[in-house]
Amino acid sequence: NTISNTLLGKVGAILAILGVVACPISSGDTAFRSARLTIADSIGMKQDKISNRFKIAIPLFVIGIGLTFI
Repeated sequence: NTISNTLLGKVGAILAILGVVACPISSGDTAFRSARLTIADSIGMKQDKISNRFKIAIPLFVIGIGLTFI
């Protein structure tokens, strides 16, 4: 935080913090969404109902959580 404020100023520090926090979250969200849609398309499952989305998303999240501990 001190380095960000000294080198970049207040606005730069805010942008740096947003870049560290917001970008990975949105990238992860997009990655999980595209993985879910790719899997659903490959097995021919429509994504109209929320229950169909959960059938793919929950195992995908479990795998993602498991990979964080490797």
